[in-house]
Amino acid sequence: MSSLSRHLAILSGFLLCAWAVCAWWFGYVTQLQYESPDSFFMFGSQFLQQWAARPGDLTLYATRFLRQFSHYTWLGTLVAATAATALGLVAHLVARRLRPEPSVLHTVLPAVALLVLHARGGDLAVGALLCYALFLGYLTLGSGPAGRAYTVAATVILYVIGGAFAWPFALWILAYESRGRQGRDNLGFRAAYLALTLCLPWVAYRWLYGISLSVALRHPIYPAGSALELCLGLYLVLLPLALARRWPWALQSRLGPGRALAATLSATAVAAAVLLGLSHDAGSAEVARYHRLYRARQWDSLLEMARSDPSPSGMSQFFTNFALAQKGQLLEQMFTYPQQYGTGGLVLSFSTSDEHLSRAMYASDLFFEMGHTNAAFRLAYNQRNLGRSYANLRRMAECNIANGSYEIAAKYLHMLEKTLYHREYARHYLRLLADPTTADTCLAAVRRLRPSLELDLGLGAYAALVSLLETQPGNRLAADYLVAWCLLDKDALPTLIASWPRLGQAGYRTVPVHCQEALLLWGQLAGGDGADLPGIDPPVRERFARFGQQLRGFADRASAATGLEESFGGTYMYYYAAVEPTGPRTRPVTWVRLGNEYRIRGRADEALICYRQAVATPPRYGAAHLYLADALTAAGRTAEAASHYRQVLQRDPATGQMRVRLDQAWNLGSH
Repeated sequence: MSSLSRHLAILSGFLLCAWAVCAWWFGYVTQLQYESPDSFFMFGSQFLQQWAARPGDLTLYATRFLRQFSHYTWLGTLVAATAATALGLVAHLVARRLRPEPSVLHTVLPAVALLVLHARGGDLAVGALLCYALFLGYLTLGSGPAGRAYTVAATVILYVIGGAFAWPFALWILAYESRGRQGRDNLGFRAAYLALTLCLPWVAYRWLYGISLSVALRHPIYPAGSALELCLGLYLVLLPLALARRWPWALQSRLGPGRALAATLSATAVAAAVLLGLSHDAGSAEVARYHRLYRARQWDSLLEMARSDPSPSGMSQFFTNFALAQKGQLLEQMFTYPQQYGTGGLVLSFSTSDEHLSRAMYASDLFFEMGHTNAAFRLAYNQRNLGRSYANLRRMAECNIANGSYEIAAKYLHMLEKTLYHREYARHYLRLLADPTTADTCLAAVRRLRPSLELDLGLGAYAALVSLLETQPGNRLAADYLVAWCLLDKDALPTLIASWPRLGQAGYRTVPVHCQEALLLWGQLAGGDGADLPGIDPPVRERFARFGQQLRGFADRASAATGLEESFGGTYMYYYAAVEPTGPRTRPVTWVRLGNEYRIRGRADEALICYRQAVATPPRYGAAHLYLADALTAAGRTAEAASHYRQVLQRDPATGQMRVRLDQAWNLGSH
């Protein structure tokens, strides 16, 4: 068997192995990547024109074209394995031009490096292939006039298409043009070529693209990855330079051809296994497993996985809580699963940071299922700040359909019509919207749940949940999430007690277990023993009593968390007393703003509840006492209002306005 045939056979085996490894070990990359804006691709000149603003954008365009195939995990992993194998083949052809018998290492290791970079989420496949392929063309033509003309043209084209990927290519050209006597003879060409290369980013910066010099120099390569990524990228850059050198290792002469090949393959396999093992992200793989079951709506399987292998991830906590709510068990079993992220694992953050925007579509899923189309649209639209994705375009179209904004929905559907895997979905809804009689029946279940009372979405998830229940008190999913929010945000427990009737309005005939535990806890915090509380099951009451007895035997929260977990780890009392959630809590200013929303609408009782919550929630917010005092004064409860005015004065004695309000309260009241 010839050397080329042997290497081709090895590469064929590598392709199959790489595909298997990608699908089994790194399938999570394509699963999660497909949800991100970095995988969005749309056919047509309009989308292509967006990729002419910077040198190197066309490489990203080609990368997105390949990533769209990750709609099917098996196809996305096949594309990644094929790209890695193609680089191995080109690297082998480059090596054959530089030495008569290239090693298997020079064929397989570049492919492994590219596979690892893909597993880390890198965008280097297209750029690396382009560099190596153009360099192979230079080696084929040689350093004569034709080769030099090719070099100049290839460098300019590579810079336009690949941006910063032109720099490794230019480095290889200068290194090979400098060898031996040839290097002394073509000094003029090397100087001219170096000048041309250095002028390219300057021309792009000054005249062609209107971008900064920094972007012109480094786009689309931004070296902000891990040390492993940097080392592998450096290896791919230095490999063509190393191939021209003669290394002192002579395995073939020492071991013979057969044993040398076996030793090389063994060493390559070990190196590949180590690199692939180091690049595996267990946390992302776990999220992808939850994500797959979540998208398939396999709630029982998702909960079984959460029981058998509890995860500390906030995303896993979100998926678990969503599955419990879909099964109608959120308020019965929530605390039998880890809840260390508090409300942050119930409703993903409304923050506009890039980290949170990348997860915004999951929160959009939640609110769309509840019927809050405006909140769902806002989250999808905010994620669009990172770029269009298939998910956010679909959600924005669905929300506008449910809201009756058919022309806006059609705009998003026409975009999806130009994609590969979502065109049938888009055409289906466009046909429905074309007929007014069918358009008004689209997404009827969501339309029925839409809130008519719109509270400021800037107040966060709590306000969105309240607005849903104000319109549709029977919205079971929204009621479950509102009560669960109050349970997880320990400071909001008084608000839960005040809004207790919502459970009955949502269809509950008995008090859920975790709510019974919360009632007993609230009764004890209020100074009672909870004996007169209705709806408490005897086993719950007995378990609560045992918990209180055992809790007194621990000196601090840490020791209580350890000592009580086995017996009470699945109860709300344990969460309240022993778990310190890391997720966000509702801030006092948010409670004040929500109270203001109620007060504007004439809902004085609800406004008082929110102002009281603001006063009770740390950190102290002095204005909360002022708002509460004003609301109490308006309700005629002047004696109680006076005490809160005093607290404002104690914090700022120079505030004359507070003294005037205090005098008014006393004048109106009896004393």
